[in-house]
Amino acid sequence: MQKKTSRKPSAFTLMEIIIIVAIIGLLAAIAIPNFVRAKQTRDKNRCVLNLRTIEAAKAAFSKESKKPDAYQVSADDLYKYGATNRMGEDLKCPAGDMYDLGTITTKLATCPVVGHELPK
Repeated sequence: MQKKTSRKPSAFTLMEIIIIVAIIGLLAAIAIPNFVRAKQTRDKNRCVLNLRTIEAAKAAFSKESKKPDAYQVSADDLYKYGATNRMGEDLKCPAGDMYDLGTITTKLATCPVVGHELPK
């Protein structure tokens, strides 16, 4: 005669689920600030690159146009000198703000976001 064995259905206990949720919460608490910081660093680096591109376009415009140093440049002036993004649109800060393009040589292009500036 065969002996019947009773099998309990296997499932997670409440304590195991609480521990798993706590571990996931701890990992999220560590990872999310790092992701935010990485995005801010990426935006700042891209902004500085855009500002350098604008300054290079201003230098090329200055040589070709023979405008005075105090001439306030516009996005239209710099368009054909490469001061656009990959889609051919005017450059703007990844944070969403527009740049102050400045003058040809007396004022550098600036970004209104604090910390987004060309190194001295």
